[in-house]
Amino acid sequence: MANETMYGVEDALSMNEGVGSWSDLKYRLIQYYGRLFTKSMRGKWKGLVYVDLYAGAGQSRVKGTGEILLGSPLIALSLDVQFDQYIFCEQDLTKLEALKARVARLFPTANVTFIHGDCNVQIDNILKRIQRNTLGLCFIDPYDLGIQFETIRKLADYRLDLLCLLALHMDANRAYSRYIKASSTKVDLFVGTADWRSEWDAIVKAKKDFAIFLAVYFAKRMESLGFKETPTHTMHLVRTDDTNVPKYHLALFSRDSLAYKFWEDVRKYSTDQRGFAFPPISTDS
Repeated sequence: MANETMYGVEDALSMNEGVGSWSDLKYRLIQYYGRLFTKSMRGKWKGLVYVDLYAGAGQSRVKGTGEILLGSPLIALSLDVQFDQYIFCEQDLTKLEALKARVARLFPTANVTFIHGDCNVQIDNILKRIQRNTLGLCFIDPYDLGIQFETIRKLADYRLDLLCLLALHMDANRAYSRYIKASSTKVDLFVGTADWRSEWDAIVKAKKDFAIFLAVYFAKRMESLGFKETPTHTMHLVRTDDTNVPKYHLALFSRDSLAYKFWEDVRKYSTDQRGFAFPPISTDS
């Protein structure tokens, strides 16, 4: 397999079916950040680790076109400068077995740990596999607001940059009437507190956007864990290709200013057009 490819091939294994064509943009952003991360950090730490909490099957089929995209685990494995260790967690056993088979075929010598289950349940098992004195990149790519703040609190005990998909438009806005009910704990678990309700009640009459409110609130909660400030304008908004409807934000959370410089470089060279090309990375990075 050629290094840093974006596209997979048809095989007999399970895939992540029916993803939107805008997923191409998401994966390119991940790919370029991974390139900057590994190239710049190689040799400065005991090791580099990549963690994927919603790893999927390793390949995704685009709805409507049938195009096959590599998923984030195979993208991370195909970078020119490798991580020393990879940890992939996936709840769907069929997808996990497909990922295992693809990794065994394409990257047989890679140091990969596979964990079956909900990442919120398996987080202690995931973290105990990470060696101390390593630097890591953790990709969090849920379909909804399923990642729990307590999980992130545990991740924060390690030296990890977190690249998070915040499903605030495709889930929080869509399920708004359900999530604001007192009986719903989905948002409470996502931000780690029920206090968000009083703040939202205070501004709802001003017709503030629920998704943006949660983006700001979540970022503030991340600051409480020691991550640097992450304003909403640094969160990359991904939209549908056809109707330009907002889907989700990709947000970086780190304790290191250099990580945010990398992220700005990634965002600077991205567009909302599929297939954009990133510039080569200088050997002086």
